[in-house]
Amino acid sequence: MEDMTRNVAVITGASSGIGLALTKHLLAKRWRVVQADIIQSDLQIEHGAGDLLFVKTDVSSWDDQANLFKTAHEWAGQDKLSFLAANAGVADTPGSLDMLVGKVSPGESLQKPDTTPLFVNLVGVMQSVQLFVHYAQLRGNEARIVVTSSGAGLYPMPSHPVYCASKHGVIGYTRSIAPNLPPGITLNCICPGFVISNITAPLVGVIPKKYVTPMDAMMAAYDEFLSNEQNHTGRVMEVSVLHRHWREPVPFLDEEQRWLSEDSGEFFLKAFGLA
Repeated sequence: MEDMTRNVAVITGASSGIGLALTKHLLAKRWRVVQADIIQSDLQIEHGAGDLLFVKTDVSSWDDQANLFKTAHEWAGQDKLSFLAANAGVADTPGSLDMLVGKVSPGESLQKPDTTPLFVNLVGVMQSVQLFVHYAQLRGNEARIVVTSSGAGLYPMPSHPVYCASKHGVIGYTRSIAPNLPPGITLNCICPGFVISNITAPLVGVIPKKYVTPMDAMMAAYDEFLSNEQNHTGRVMEVSVLHRHWREPVPFLDEEQRWLSEDSGEFFLKAFGLA
């Protein structure tokens, strides 16, 4: 008998940029999509309530995310909660670089630096993954997760140090958490180059077109992650302009570093009485 169930995706940061493009891309493939963002797009008007559900979500808030995934679980019904794109992100705020390096005007005092990108881009991803995995296990279906880092997760970005730190963190989290996930659930990371989005909007018309990664290239990368032949987990894909490339961790300096990374887990568990 033909399986009539449909795939359901949860996409954060889904009202603009990559998230909005991915939402449209999956809807065109007959997926049902839960669109999570702090601002609603016009898509809900274009699609029936059975195909698209908007849930207002601040991914830095645990309560918002808990509500998002509980709602997604209930809305999915008998369909498969198959995919999470943890994509929401923000950049460093203008002027934050001066604060980070201790610059102040005469008569002003130091201010607490703005670390919002860490809570949205990194902590938000961790919360999304935890909640999605919980409900995927509860439902008993296989699932795939793609979290969004950036080229700034692979290379230095002196203009946006907090954003850069958060995106490096997403890569480290991906490679470290993926081996611990239950069987049937994969987690990988995508690192876009310069893509036109809300974050990059002020640069449109300033950055030469040859440096822009087209949205079609991003959707092709997501299709690769979602293909039936794709069973990778804990891997990192860089997408720059028309190029896709798997980025491997740096080689170990010596056997001692390899052991600390790969084999020392049982000793940590024993040391803290968890074994």
